[in-house]
Amino acid sequence: MTAKKRTPNLSRQFRGKKKNELRDELAAIYEDDRGDMPDMTSFTRSSGRRARTALIFVAALVLAGAGAIGWWVKAGSGFRETQVELSVEGPERATIGETIAWIVRYRNAQRSALQNVELALRLPQDFVITEFETPPSSEKDLLWQIRELPQGERGMIVVRGRVLGEKGKEVSVRAVLSYTPANFQSEFERVATATTLLEQSPFSLAIEAQDMASTGTEIPMVITIKNISAFSSPAATVTMSPPAGFTITATAPTSTVPAHPRFSIPELAPDATVTIRARGVYPAAPETQNPFAADILIERNGRTYTAEHAEKLISLSQTDLALKLLVNGSADKAATFPGGTLIASVNYGNKSDVALNLPAVPSISLT
Repeated sequence: MTAKKRTPNLSRQFRGKKKNELRDELAAIYEDDRGDMPDMTSFTRSSGRRARTALIFVAALVLAGAGAIGWWVKAGSGFRETQVELSVEGPERATIGETIAWIVRYRNAQRSALQNVELALRLPQDFVITEFETPPSSEKDLLWQIRELPQGERGMIVVRGRVLGEKGKEVSVRAVLSYTPANFQSEFERVATATTLLEQSPFSLAIEAQDMASTGTEIPMVITIKNISAFSSPAATVTMSPPAGFTITATAPTSTVPAHPRFSIPELAPDATVTIRARGVYPAAPETQNPFAADILIERNGRTYTAEHAEKLISLSQTDLALKLLVNGSADKAATFPGGTLIASVNYGNKSDVALNLPAVPSISLT
């Protein structure tokens, strides 16, 4: 038996309609205001704006989904950056040259291990390291490769050394702990810092000299340096800075730069002292009077720090040197005959309120 061919299932809207009726219905739908019909024999794709907009929208949905998935993975893993603990401890105050300790503590409070763990330290420029309780993997870079830190494990690194710097300034240390959580494949860092104030100097510095002087007279001075700390003081340099118009005539020990003397001071034991003697003069009264100054400097790696400073103001007094010339007993006129003898004498006295050190006996010249 031959199968009967089935008629296509056309839309009920057009089934049984004549051609003229179909044309009228299509015209009612597509005809414009001028009675024109669009060319339905070919179709042109619309501009790509809609496609691009749809693509951007889909991409945004994908990225948002990825972020949500990442957050879900991080939250679901129990990872919290705050549960990786890092701290740096050190003294709040110190004396220049004192040996102090920086203590770095770290702890993994996560529920999983930390991998690729490294700890790096950044110490003050002129911190002189004397001891590592735990030697670093790289002493040059001050880097400790801890590698893996299991759940709940902790560690500590102690660095000891002498701290140098400017009196009254702060020095700081910085620790950086980098790691990768075992259940979250990204690298993270924890940073901790600490500061120490260089509050005191290991030295005392004093300048002894008379309070008043006169021009032309030598002024003796004594400069005393003492180690007042409980440890050996670092090697240092003592400098003198005379005021304008003041000339240093001699020092003991001698200096290779007489105008601005410098003296090297070795390490001093506690309570040890060094004395420097100097002499100077004001050849003439300066316009302004400034103090005589001295400094103790610590020099290291091309940097200079002032450990102590002292000043001494020496005031100039108004001198009053009285001179009186007598010839044959007369201060006004002296009479004599040819070939006679003249007897001259000079009386001089100090009428000022300071002592005068005359360089020589006044000379007499008769013309």
